[in-house]
Amino acid sequence: MSSRKRTELTRKLFLDELRDYHLYKELAEHEKDKILKSVLENMIKTEKKHMDLWGEAAGIERTYKKRPSGISLLKLYLYLGARGILGLPFTLTLLSRTELNNLNRYERLTKGTGVSDKDRIRFLSVISDERKNAVKIRSILDKYGGNLGNIRSIMLGLNDGLVEVLAAVSGIAVIANSPLVVALSGIIIGISGTLSMAGGVYISSKSHGLISSDKTESDSSESPNKQALYTGVFYLGGAISVVLPFIFGMSGFEGIAASLIISCAILVFASTAVAILSSTSITKRISETILISLGAVAITVALGALLRFYFGISI
Repeated sequence: MSSRKRTELTRKLFLDELRDYHLYKELAEHEKDKILKSVLENMIKTEKKHMDLWGEAAGIERTYKKRPSGISLLKLYLYLGARGILGLPFTLTLLSRTELNNLNRYERLTKGTGVSDKDRIRFLSVISDERKNAVKIRSILDKYGGNLGNIRSIMLGLNDGLVEVLAAVSGIAVIANSPLVVALSGIIIGISGTLSMAGGVYISSKSHGLISSDKTESDSSESPNKQALYTGVFYLGGAISVVLPFIFGMSGFEGIAASLIISCAILVFASTAVAILSSTSITKRISETILISLGAVAITVALGALLRFYFGISI
């Protein structure tokens, strides 16, 4: 490894540790759970140790007082935003994913060619700490299983509300002359879908609790009422987001395009959250969701065009 590449690498590793240091510090300052606060404070010490390690290697002084900047600062705000919007359990899941990614990266670096013995010792030291951090985070997550169930219900409702109502509204927009008709149709479909989804989740959740042989598992999960509520409310929220362009007077393909843009933006957020919760590829999850949405829109638009142009149906 050349001297220039080594400097670039150590500086990047320093910035990553700096971001994690400030993230854990912010989380610890606002955390009320004493056990979790103690764990976060220990992780702060670990990250400071790593910062000092890479700061010394990169020739950066007073490392702990340096604030993140650029991409590292953006990532810090994204983590804190996730903490505020989706709650601590989701943030811990995100942190667990980050710690595992860091661990894998350090293991790859250790096996790389051209690595000095001194750097390899540094990598091994960090790997040991990252493993301990990952174990700590996963142990805390065990007590938040029910809350993660809430987030899954939210993402399920939001995703289904967007995709299903977007597909229906796109087909209707082709044959409807009035944006009000499209908006009202979308709202009606959204309300009926909300009732259907909420009812289905309630029955499914309650049935799971009744047939579960593991009482601890049953007790740790969220109640059927809450899961149904979260799914239903966010399904309706997704549905309303889709019809907003038509409520504001857009029609035809202009309205469809606007609805598609809004839906894709929200689906990227929802797909990222689901990928993190399920420990799957974020890029793959987003791609699959967007492709399914585009496919559903294409089919319903084609059906609407067929009805309008070949059978003369319009409303």
